[in-house]
Amino acid sequence: MPKTIPEPSISISIPAFAISDQTAAIKARRIIEQIKGYATLENWHKRNATLGLKVGISNTRAWRIILGLPRTSKDAMGFWFDRKGNQMDRPDEKRTHEVALLMLSSNAVQSVAGTELDDGLYLSLVCYNRTGVLQRQRTHALNTEGAVLSVTFHVLQRIIQRGYGLSPGGELTYRGLLTCLVDVWSLAVEASERAPGEKVVIDYQGGRFVIQWPSKEKPMILVTLLPA
Repeated sequence: MPKTIPEPSISISIPAFAISDQTAAIKARRIIEQIKGYATLENWHKRNATLGLKVGISNTRAWRIILGLPRTSKDAMGFWFDRKGNQMDRPDEKRTHEVALLMLSSNAVQSVAGTELDDGLYLSLVCYNRTGVLQRQRTHALNTEGAVLSVTFHVLQRIIQRGYGLSPGGELTYRGLLTCLVDVWSLAVEASERAPGEKVVIDYQGGRFVIQWPSKEKPMILVTLLPA
């Protein structure tokens, strides 16, 4: 688990409406299947190549492209951090120390072969370190942290049923669901540090997300979502 944790987005909004369990189940099943078909090792490499991260480019060029990933990656939320672990509003070629990308995946590690959940999805984290990229002949340019939060189908169904991740028109959006899970995870990291191994309750936009972190070597588990 990295020391650099993104700050949750500031919002006091509460989901405008809930939907039926059956409709939520359909939406949950659909996005799980979409992620299983999309968040693969092959597609990860294809997307990187499209952005210019190809074999043979210089280390400096690679770092410049990586600095832009938080803005160019449509399927991920990205953040920049300085050497002290402070989140930055914008990238700086020399001052930015780490670039972190958070995305939904069906594997515990999206960028390498990982273990699939039988029925659910992961919030996965990939970090790029400036020193590692600029000196990648001697170090690993990609520091893959892997899964940071696991969500089973039934918990995902409950989240969607309560209205999280839904657009004003009632459609489930990848970005909306990703934002919700990133915010909840960010809040849970600090709470779990104070009570390692115990279940913690995160109050977020009208709901109470129950999180358990068995150990720092494993992803957190989103146990359930309770009403406020």
